[in-house]
Amino acid sequence: MLLQIGAALLIAGFAGFIVHTTASHLAERNMSSGFGFLGDPAGFVIGESLIPFDAQDSYLRAMAVCGLNTLLVSLLSCAAATVLGGVVGVARLATNPLPRRLAALYVMLFRNTPLLLQIILWYALLQALPPVRQAIPLGTAVFLSQRGLRLPSLDLHEPARLAPLLVVGALLWLVARRPAILAWRRPVLAVLLLVGIGAVVEVSRSVDVLVPVRRGFNFAGGLEMSPEFTALLAGLVLYYAAYIAEIVRGGILAVPRGQWDAARALGLPSWPVLRRVVLPQALRAITPPLTLEYVGIIKSSSLGILVGYPELFWSVSTMVGQNGHAIEGISLLMLAYLVPSLGAAAAMNAFNRRLLRGGVA
Repeated sequence: MLLQIGAALLIAGFAGFIVHTTASHLAERNMSSGFGFLGDPAGFVIGESLIPFDAQDSYLRAMAVCGLNTLLVSLLSCAAATVLGGVVGVARLATNPLPRRLAALYVMLFRNTPLLLQIILWYALLQALPPVRQAIPLGTAVFLSQRGLRLPSLDLHEPARLAPLLVVGALLWLVARRPAILAWRRPVLAVLLLVGIGAVVEVSRSVDVLVPVRRGFNFAGGLEMSPEFTALLAGLVLYYAAYIAEIVRGGILAVPRGQWDAARALGLPSWPVLRRVVLPQALRAITPPLTLEYVGIIKSSSLGILVGYPELFWSVSTMVGQNGHAIEGISLLMLAYLVPSLGAAAAMNAFNRRLLRGGVA
């Protein structure tokens, strides 16, 4: 105990020394310290934002806007990389040599090239695309051009109509997951399904599909994915999907061979064996390393600054370049990346504990 107390005091003293020395050096150079500058006008614009932003808004709001951009690209990358990595990981174990070798080639190619190089490559390819007037159509409602990817979008006139649908969905999930709650489970499920169908029909009346249309030098309507966002998203998804594929492959191989043989002895085909018997058990080996990949995706989103995507690191770099508060900016940046990374790790650890308690793995 004395050694632990002494070590804690030593660490606290060292931290205090660093803080005192830094404050003294800043005072000698007539440089102010503190976080009061966060309320000052930012003086710059942000090209992509989920919430409104103006140059007269504060630095704090700029960080919030760019933080939302970071969360958006991180969440989409985690979801897409998980799906793609799962498909490639299963293909790595296919009996057919063609998908097995293609999957192995994909993993070898994307795992052994730097992520930064891949993001720059996708951005350069997007910049080499034709302008809007010669945009490449991908079907009838999706277009690819120098301005990025243009997709159809939904326009909800009355968001309040979603409330009944959400309530019905929550009740359906509750009744389906907790059969002991209601003695008359099947009739209640049937009634909820009918009500849910009616709610879907009611919501569909207030939803319009906006299809991109060429107008002048740009598109009108639809959802626009800028070249910067598209390049960063593609780089993160394709790079981390290669690592997730190997995690999935390792998790499947960790399931004892006897589980495969027992399921096949019952007459189950290969796909039901994989989906109902093997994958639920493989989740125990997949979840912990998958957590590290999700945290890596969140941290690697900072590479978006190299292609001009306005994410969190971009906003702090611009802020530090304007006011010189480098120490405060770096401290805020470390905290801003620490919170979602720890949140993702905590969520995945909770999911893993639930698997272990439920006996799925």
